[in-house]
Amino acid sequence: MPGTPDKIGDDIGCDVGLYKTTVIPSQSPDDLALIVDHPEWHEFSARVVVSRDIATPALVNTDDGSCQITSSDAGSTDAFNYKGYVFNEQYKTVDNNGALMEAVDHSELAAIRFYEIIPNTTRSRNWDNSIGNRVKLLGDVPLLADKSFKAELPCETPYIMAGVDSDGRIIKRDQVPQSLRQGEKRVCMGCHLHAKEGRPYEQSLAFSAPAFDLTKAMPVPTYTDDIKPIFEAKCTSCHAVGGDVPLYDYQNLVWDFSQKALPDHRKVQMTSSTNETRKYGLQRPMISKYVNNMYARESLLYWKAANKRTDGRTDDQYGDDIDFGADHPVDLSPSEVDLIGEWLDSGAAE
Repeated sequence: MPGTPDKIGDDIGCDVGLYKTTVIPSQSPDDLALIVDHPEWHEFSARVVVSRDIATPALVNTDDGSCQITSSDAGSTDAFNYKGYVFNEQYKTVDNNGALMEAVDHSELAAIRFYEIIPNTTRSRNWDNSIGNRVKLLGDVPLLADKSFKAELPCETPYIMAGVDSDGRIIKRDQVPQSLRQGEKRVCMGCHLHAKEGRPYEQSLAFSAPAFDLTKAMPVPTYTDDIKPIFEAKCTSCHAVGGDVPLYDYQNLVWDFSQKALPDHRKVQMTSSTNETRKYGLQRPMISKYVNNMYARESLLYWKAANKRTDGRTDDQYGDDIDFGADHPVDLSPSEVDLIGEWLDSGAAE
């Protein structure tokens, strides 16, 4: 592509953009007209969009050039799991691009969280977390009395959003990045609300409320700097380094899809196959026995830290899922438990 560098940082690579040809057949890069080519991103897989014969809605803009996202009623939703829960058969688009917790009611939604997506500019190993991009926390916007909200976000900045409960734990999440153009106000009437008409925005409290400022990004916890020191200080009396619970090894704790790092008595059997990977293989959103992708409340590690099961189910409800098990008293402070939850919710970065 025109202007494509042959190196990104210290690595050989390319900066892919989207172009359209002005000559058919195209004979040279000079035939290409630029559509978009941002230096921090690889734009690819353009889609053909067929216009519909409907009126184009007018763009809603802010008066001051800021970028805002708002909902007239985030308490209303059509996003329900109508097919029921089947453990380890959840590898579907919904579980990788967005999902809700099956046994947690939407009424627990207390705030909307926003994470800024950080572009990958080096080797893939440098973003080792469950999302695929490192993130920074923009913060939570609390729902108003009528479940509406209004937040100001950084303009021209990719973000993902999640719904959190009153304890700050994610119960719904979306892993498809969005962004707001300069001066844009994006308005919705509910959470994936499609089957019915939502509350008109002008009738919500958010309409006249000031926007909640979420324009300053903050670092999220990492395993190396924040989580492993807690384990080393508080867990070694029961869980020795090199023991059968891999608390002190990031890869074995977070990325053990096939439970290879666990002794047999710790493994959860998935099938009767003689193939070890299939027999013990976990599918997304589980990325290890202890970690559910971007869900602390669905993660065994968080249950053990909080000494309770937090996914809305019980051990005896299903016979083939991961159980909390015996009482697990811990010497963790509430702030340490919360930090482990924040780490898991934000993608369990190394």
